[in-house]
Amino acid sequence: ITLDPQGNVWLAGGTISTNFPVTSGSFQTKFGGASDDNTQFIAKMGDGFVSELSADLSHLLYSTYVGGSRDDAITALAVDSSEYVYLTGVTQSSNFPVTAGAYATSYHGPAAPVGNRPYLLGDAFVAKLNPTTSKMLFSTYLGGSDDDAAGGIAIDAQGNVAIAGMTNSSNFPVSADALQARLAGSGASVFSGVGDGFVAKFDSSGSKLLYSSFLGGTADDSAMGMGHDATGNVYIAGYTNSPDFPSTAGVMQPKTGGGKDAFLVKMAGLLAGPAP
Repeated sequence: ITLDPQGNVWLAGGTISTNFPVTSGSFQTKFGGASDDNTQFIAKMGDGFVSELSADLSHLLYSTYVGGSRDDAITALAVDSSEYVYLTGVTQSSNFPVTAGAYATSYHGPAAPVGNRPYLLGDAFVAKLNPTTSKMLFSTYLGGSDDDAAGGIAIDAQGNVAIAGMTNSSNFPVSADALQARLAGSGASVFSGVGDGFVAKFDSSGSKLLYSSFLGGTADDSAMGMGHDATGNVYIAGYTNSPDFPSTAGVMQPKTGGGKDAFLVKMAGLLAGPAP
């Protein structure tokens, strides 16, 4: 959820409802589909959705599905001063609505549960909609051949988009200047198995991956939220099971407290400045 400059409320998520309230002229007015997996572990996500409500919550201003024929969900969104809407999340759909010229137009993730992890995530995605949700301005996959998903998003004044999430893909695309170039952990348990966190940055067209890095230790790590300050420093929050999760000197808690810990990471200057 987030607010636009007028105080209208934007929210996004996932739905399996074929009669979810969408508005006339929206980008996708019909439900795209859900997976046919039917195990107790794999929850159907259906399609993503993004909707705008008036400030007093009395009117649905705009609303659209966003998804392909398998499971998709939006996990984070941001809105700029002109009310362009930026989305990220996870998709299992090989026909997810990506745009021509996007960084990655083909799905790379698994088509079935991998190894001892009975759930199925897929690829992360990043997308931008116009203010009336009638047009997809850019949309791209991001992921490797194993499970990937995004959980946080931030935008700067130039429209560059940073996201954070989790990956179990050893071939997740990283940049030459990555803080961490290789996957350090991999899912060893049935109910975790999320590998490393990641942080990535796209240009304003969604066609160039400007930066990408793993973020994690030898056990499970996942980045789940992101924000940034006026100088473009990015803050990433999530959880880790790794005793060797990267920490810096002088921090409040340099070592694990046991079990699953929260983490907070600050990366300098990843974005250009404040959100527009």
